[in-house]
Amino acid sequence: MTGGPLLGVVDWGIGGVGVVRELDRAAPGLDLVYWSDTGATPYGLLARPALRARLREIVERMAALGCDEVVLACNAASTVVDDLLGGPVPVEGI
Repeated sequence: MTGGPLLGVVDWGIGGVGVVRELDRAAPGLDLVYWSDTGATPYGLLARPALRARLREIVERMAALGCDEVVLACNAASTVVDDLLGGPVPVEGI
């Protein structure tokens, strides 16, 4: 860790690894935490309220880990990004 901003990257599976790879190319040395949520129901199968609740919990945990911002590197997760505004840190979708 460089002591700079800490970015959280969330995905249900491992597809977000490609996002992390691109971030590393664009911003070498960027500190990040990658959260693969494969222990949960696939995001695409969750009803919107359940998906929103799951992601709120993850964003709160990532903020507690010190993340300054979170990127949802998942198409299904990104469908609720607007519902996560006003949380502990900014959240962006893909």
